[in-house]
Amino acid sequence: MSGGESKTGDAHGDGKLAELYEKLSDKTKEFYAESSEKSLAALETALEKARVGLEKAGELSRQEGQKLKLFVRRDLEQAAAKMKGLGAQTRDQVVEPAINKAEEGFFSLTHHLAHNASEAFARLADWADTSSVYHTGQVTSAGTLRCLSCGKEMQFKKTANIPPCPSCHKTDFERAH
Repeated sequence: MSGGESKTGDAHGDGKLAELYEKLSDKTKEFYAESSEKSLAALETALEKARVGLEKAGELSRQEGQKLKLFVRRDLEQAAAKMKGLGAQTRDQVVEPAINKAEEGFFSLTHHLAHNASEAFARLADWADTSSVYHTGQVTSAGTLRCLSCGKEMQFKKTANIPPCPSCHKTDFERAH
């Protein structure tokens, strides 16, 4: 590894990459909120605009921007799939109040999508591949991941880099539902 790179090959350390994931999510929400169109195309445009803006500002490299964009999109798809499975009453009484407490980053973006663009959020859920595999070194939003090898679950209270499984040290996970 060259000086300043983490084991994932990024110039930023793991904690900084997680912060940038949150910043990318927050900027995406801002651009999407400004858009008069509330479609998946508008969401993709907002995510790309946020990525390019952070790259131009020198906050992340093109490679980091591409990776983080994929991570945010993957987590949005997973969140949408989970929300789609919840009843409207559960969503209104449990999920919305919890997400309302988040004022920035990924949860703010998902709240905005769920609250203001339910049709686009539902279409995003249809895109979700519920068998998406998460890997050590990637960034993920808060939630629970299950090791595909031993079944051990890891709880993430906030956005973070995914470590190897603490039980078997394998590196492939799925979102626990």
